[in-house]
Amino acid sequence: MEMERMFLLMLHVLSVVGAAIGIAFADLSLFKGRRVDLALLRTGGQLVAGMLGMLWITGLLIIWIDTGFDLAVIAARPKLVAKVLVALLLTFNGHLLHRFFFTAVSKPPADAGRAANLAAVMAAISGASWLYAGFLGLAKPLARVISLSGFAVMFLGLLILCGLCVLRWIRPRMLQIYQRPLA
Repeated sequence: MEMERMFLLMLHVLSVVGAAIGIAFADLSLFKGRRVDLALLRTGGQLVAGMLGMLWITGLLIIWIDTGFDLAVIAARPKLVAKVLVALLLTFNGHLLHRFFFTAVSKPPADAGRAANLAAVMAAISGASWLYAGFLGLAKPLARVISLSGFAVMFLGLLILCGLCVLRWIRPRMLQIYQRPLA
C-alpha cells in the first residue's frame, strides 16, 4: 500500500495546487478592475469546488490506508482530527461562499454593509482554513507533541490574523463592489 499512498499523496498535492489556481482566479476577478469579472469568478469557483472534491477523495483514501477508518486510531491522532475538522469547515464555508457571496456579487444586495461583513467573515474563514490545512499537511513533526486543543488554538490565532487582514484589505473592496451598480 506504500506505492498507492504515495500516488494518492501526489494527487492530493496536485489538487491543492489546482485549488490555489482557482482561488487566484476568483481573487483576480474581484480585484483586477473596476467591475467584478463574473465569468472568471465562476471559473475560479468551479475549479476550487472540483479540487476540493478531489482533496476529499484522496484525503479519505489516505486516511483509509493509514487507519482503516478505525475511530480509535483516528481519535489518537490529533493532527489528523484537526485536518478533518478544518476540511469540514472549509467545505461548509465554500458552500456558503457559493450560495451567498457569488449571488451578492452578481446582483446588488439590499444592505451593502451587511453583505460586505458577511463576505469578510467568509473570506477570513476561507483564508485561514486553506492556510491551516496546508500547514497541517506539512506539520508531521508536530503531530507527536501538540494536542487537539493545541492545534485548535493555533487555528484560532490564524483565523484572528486572517480576520484582521480581511478587515483591512478585503472588506473595503467588497463594500465598494456591493455599492456600485453592475454594468
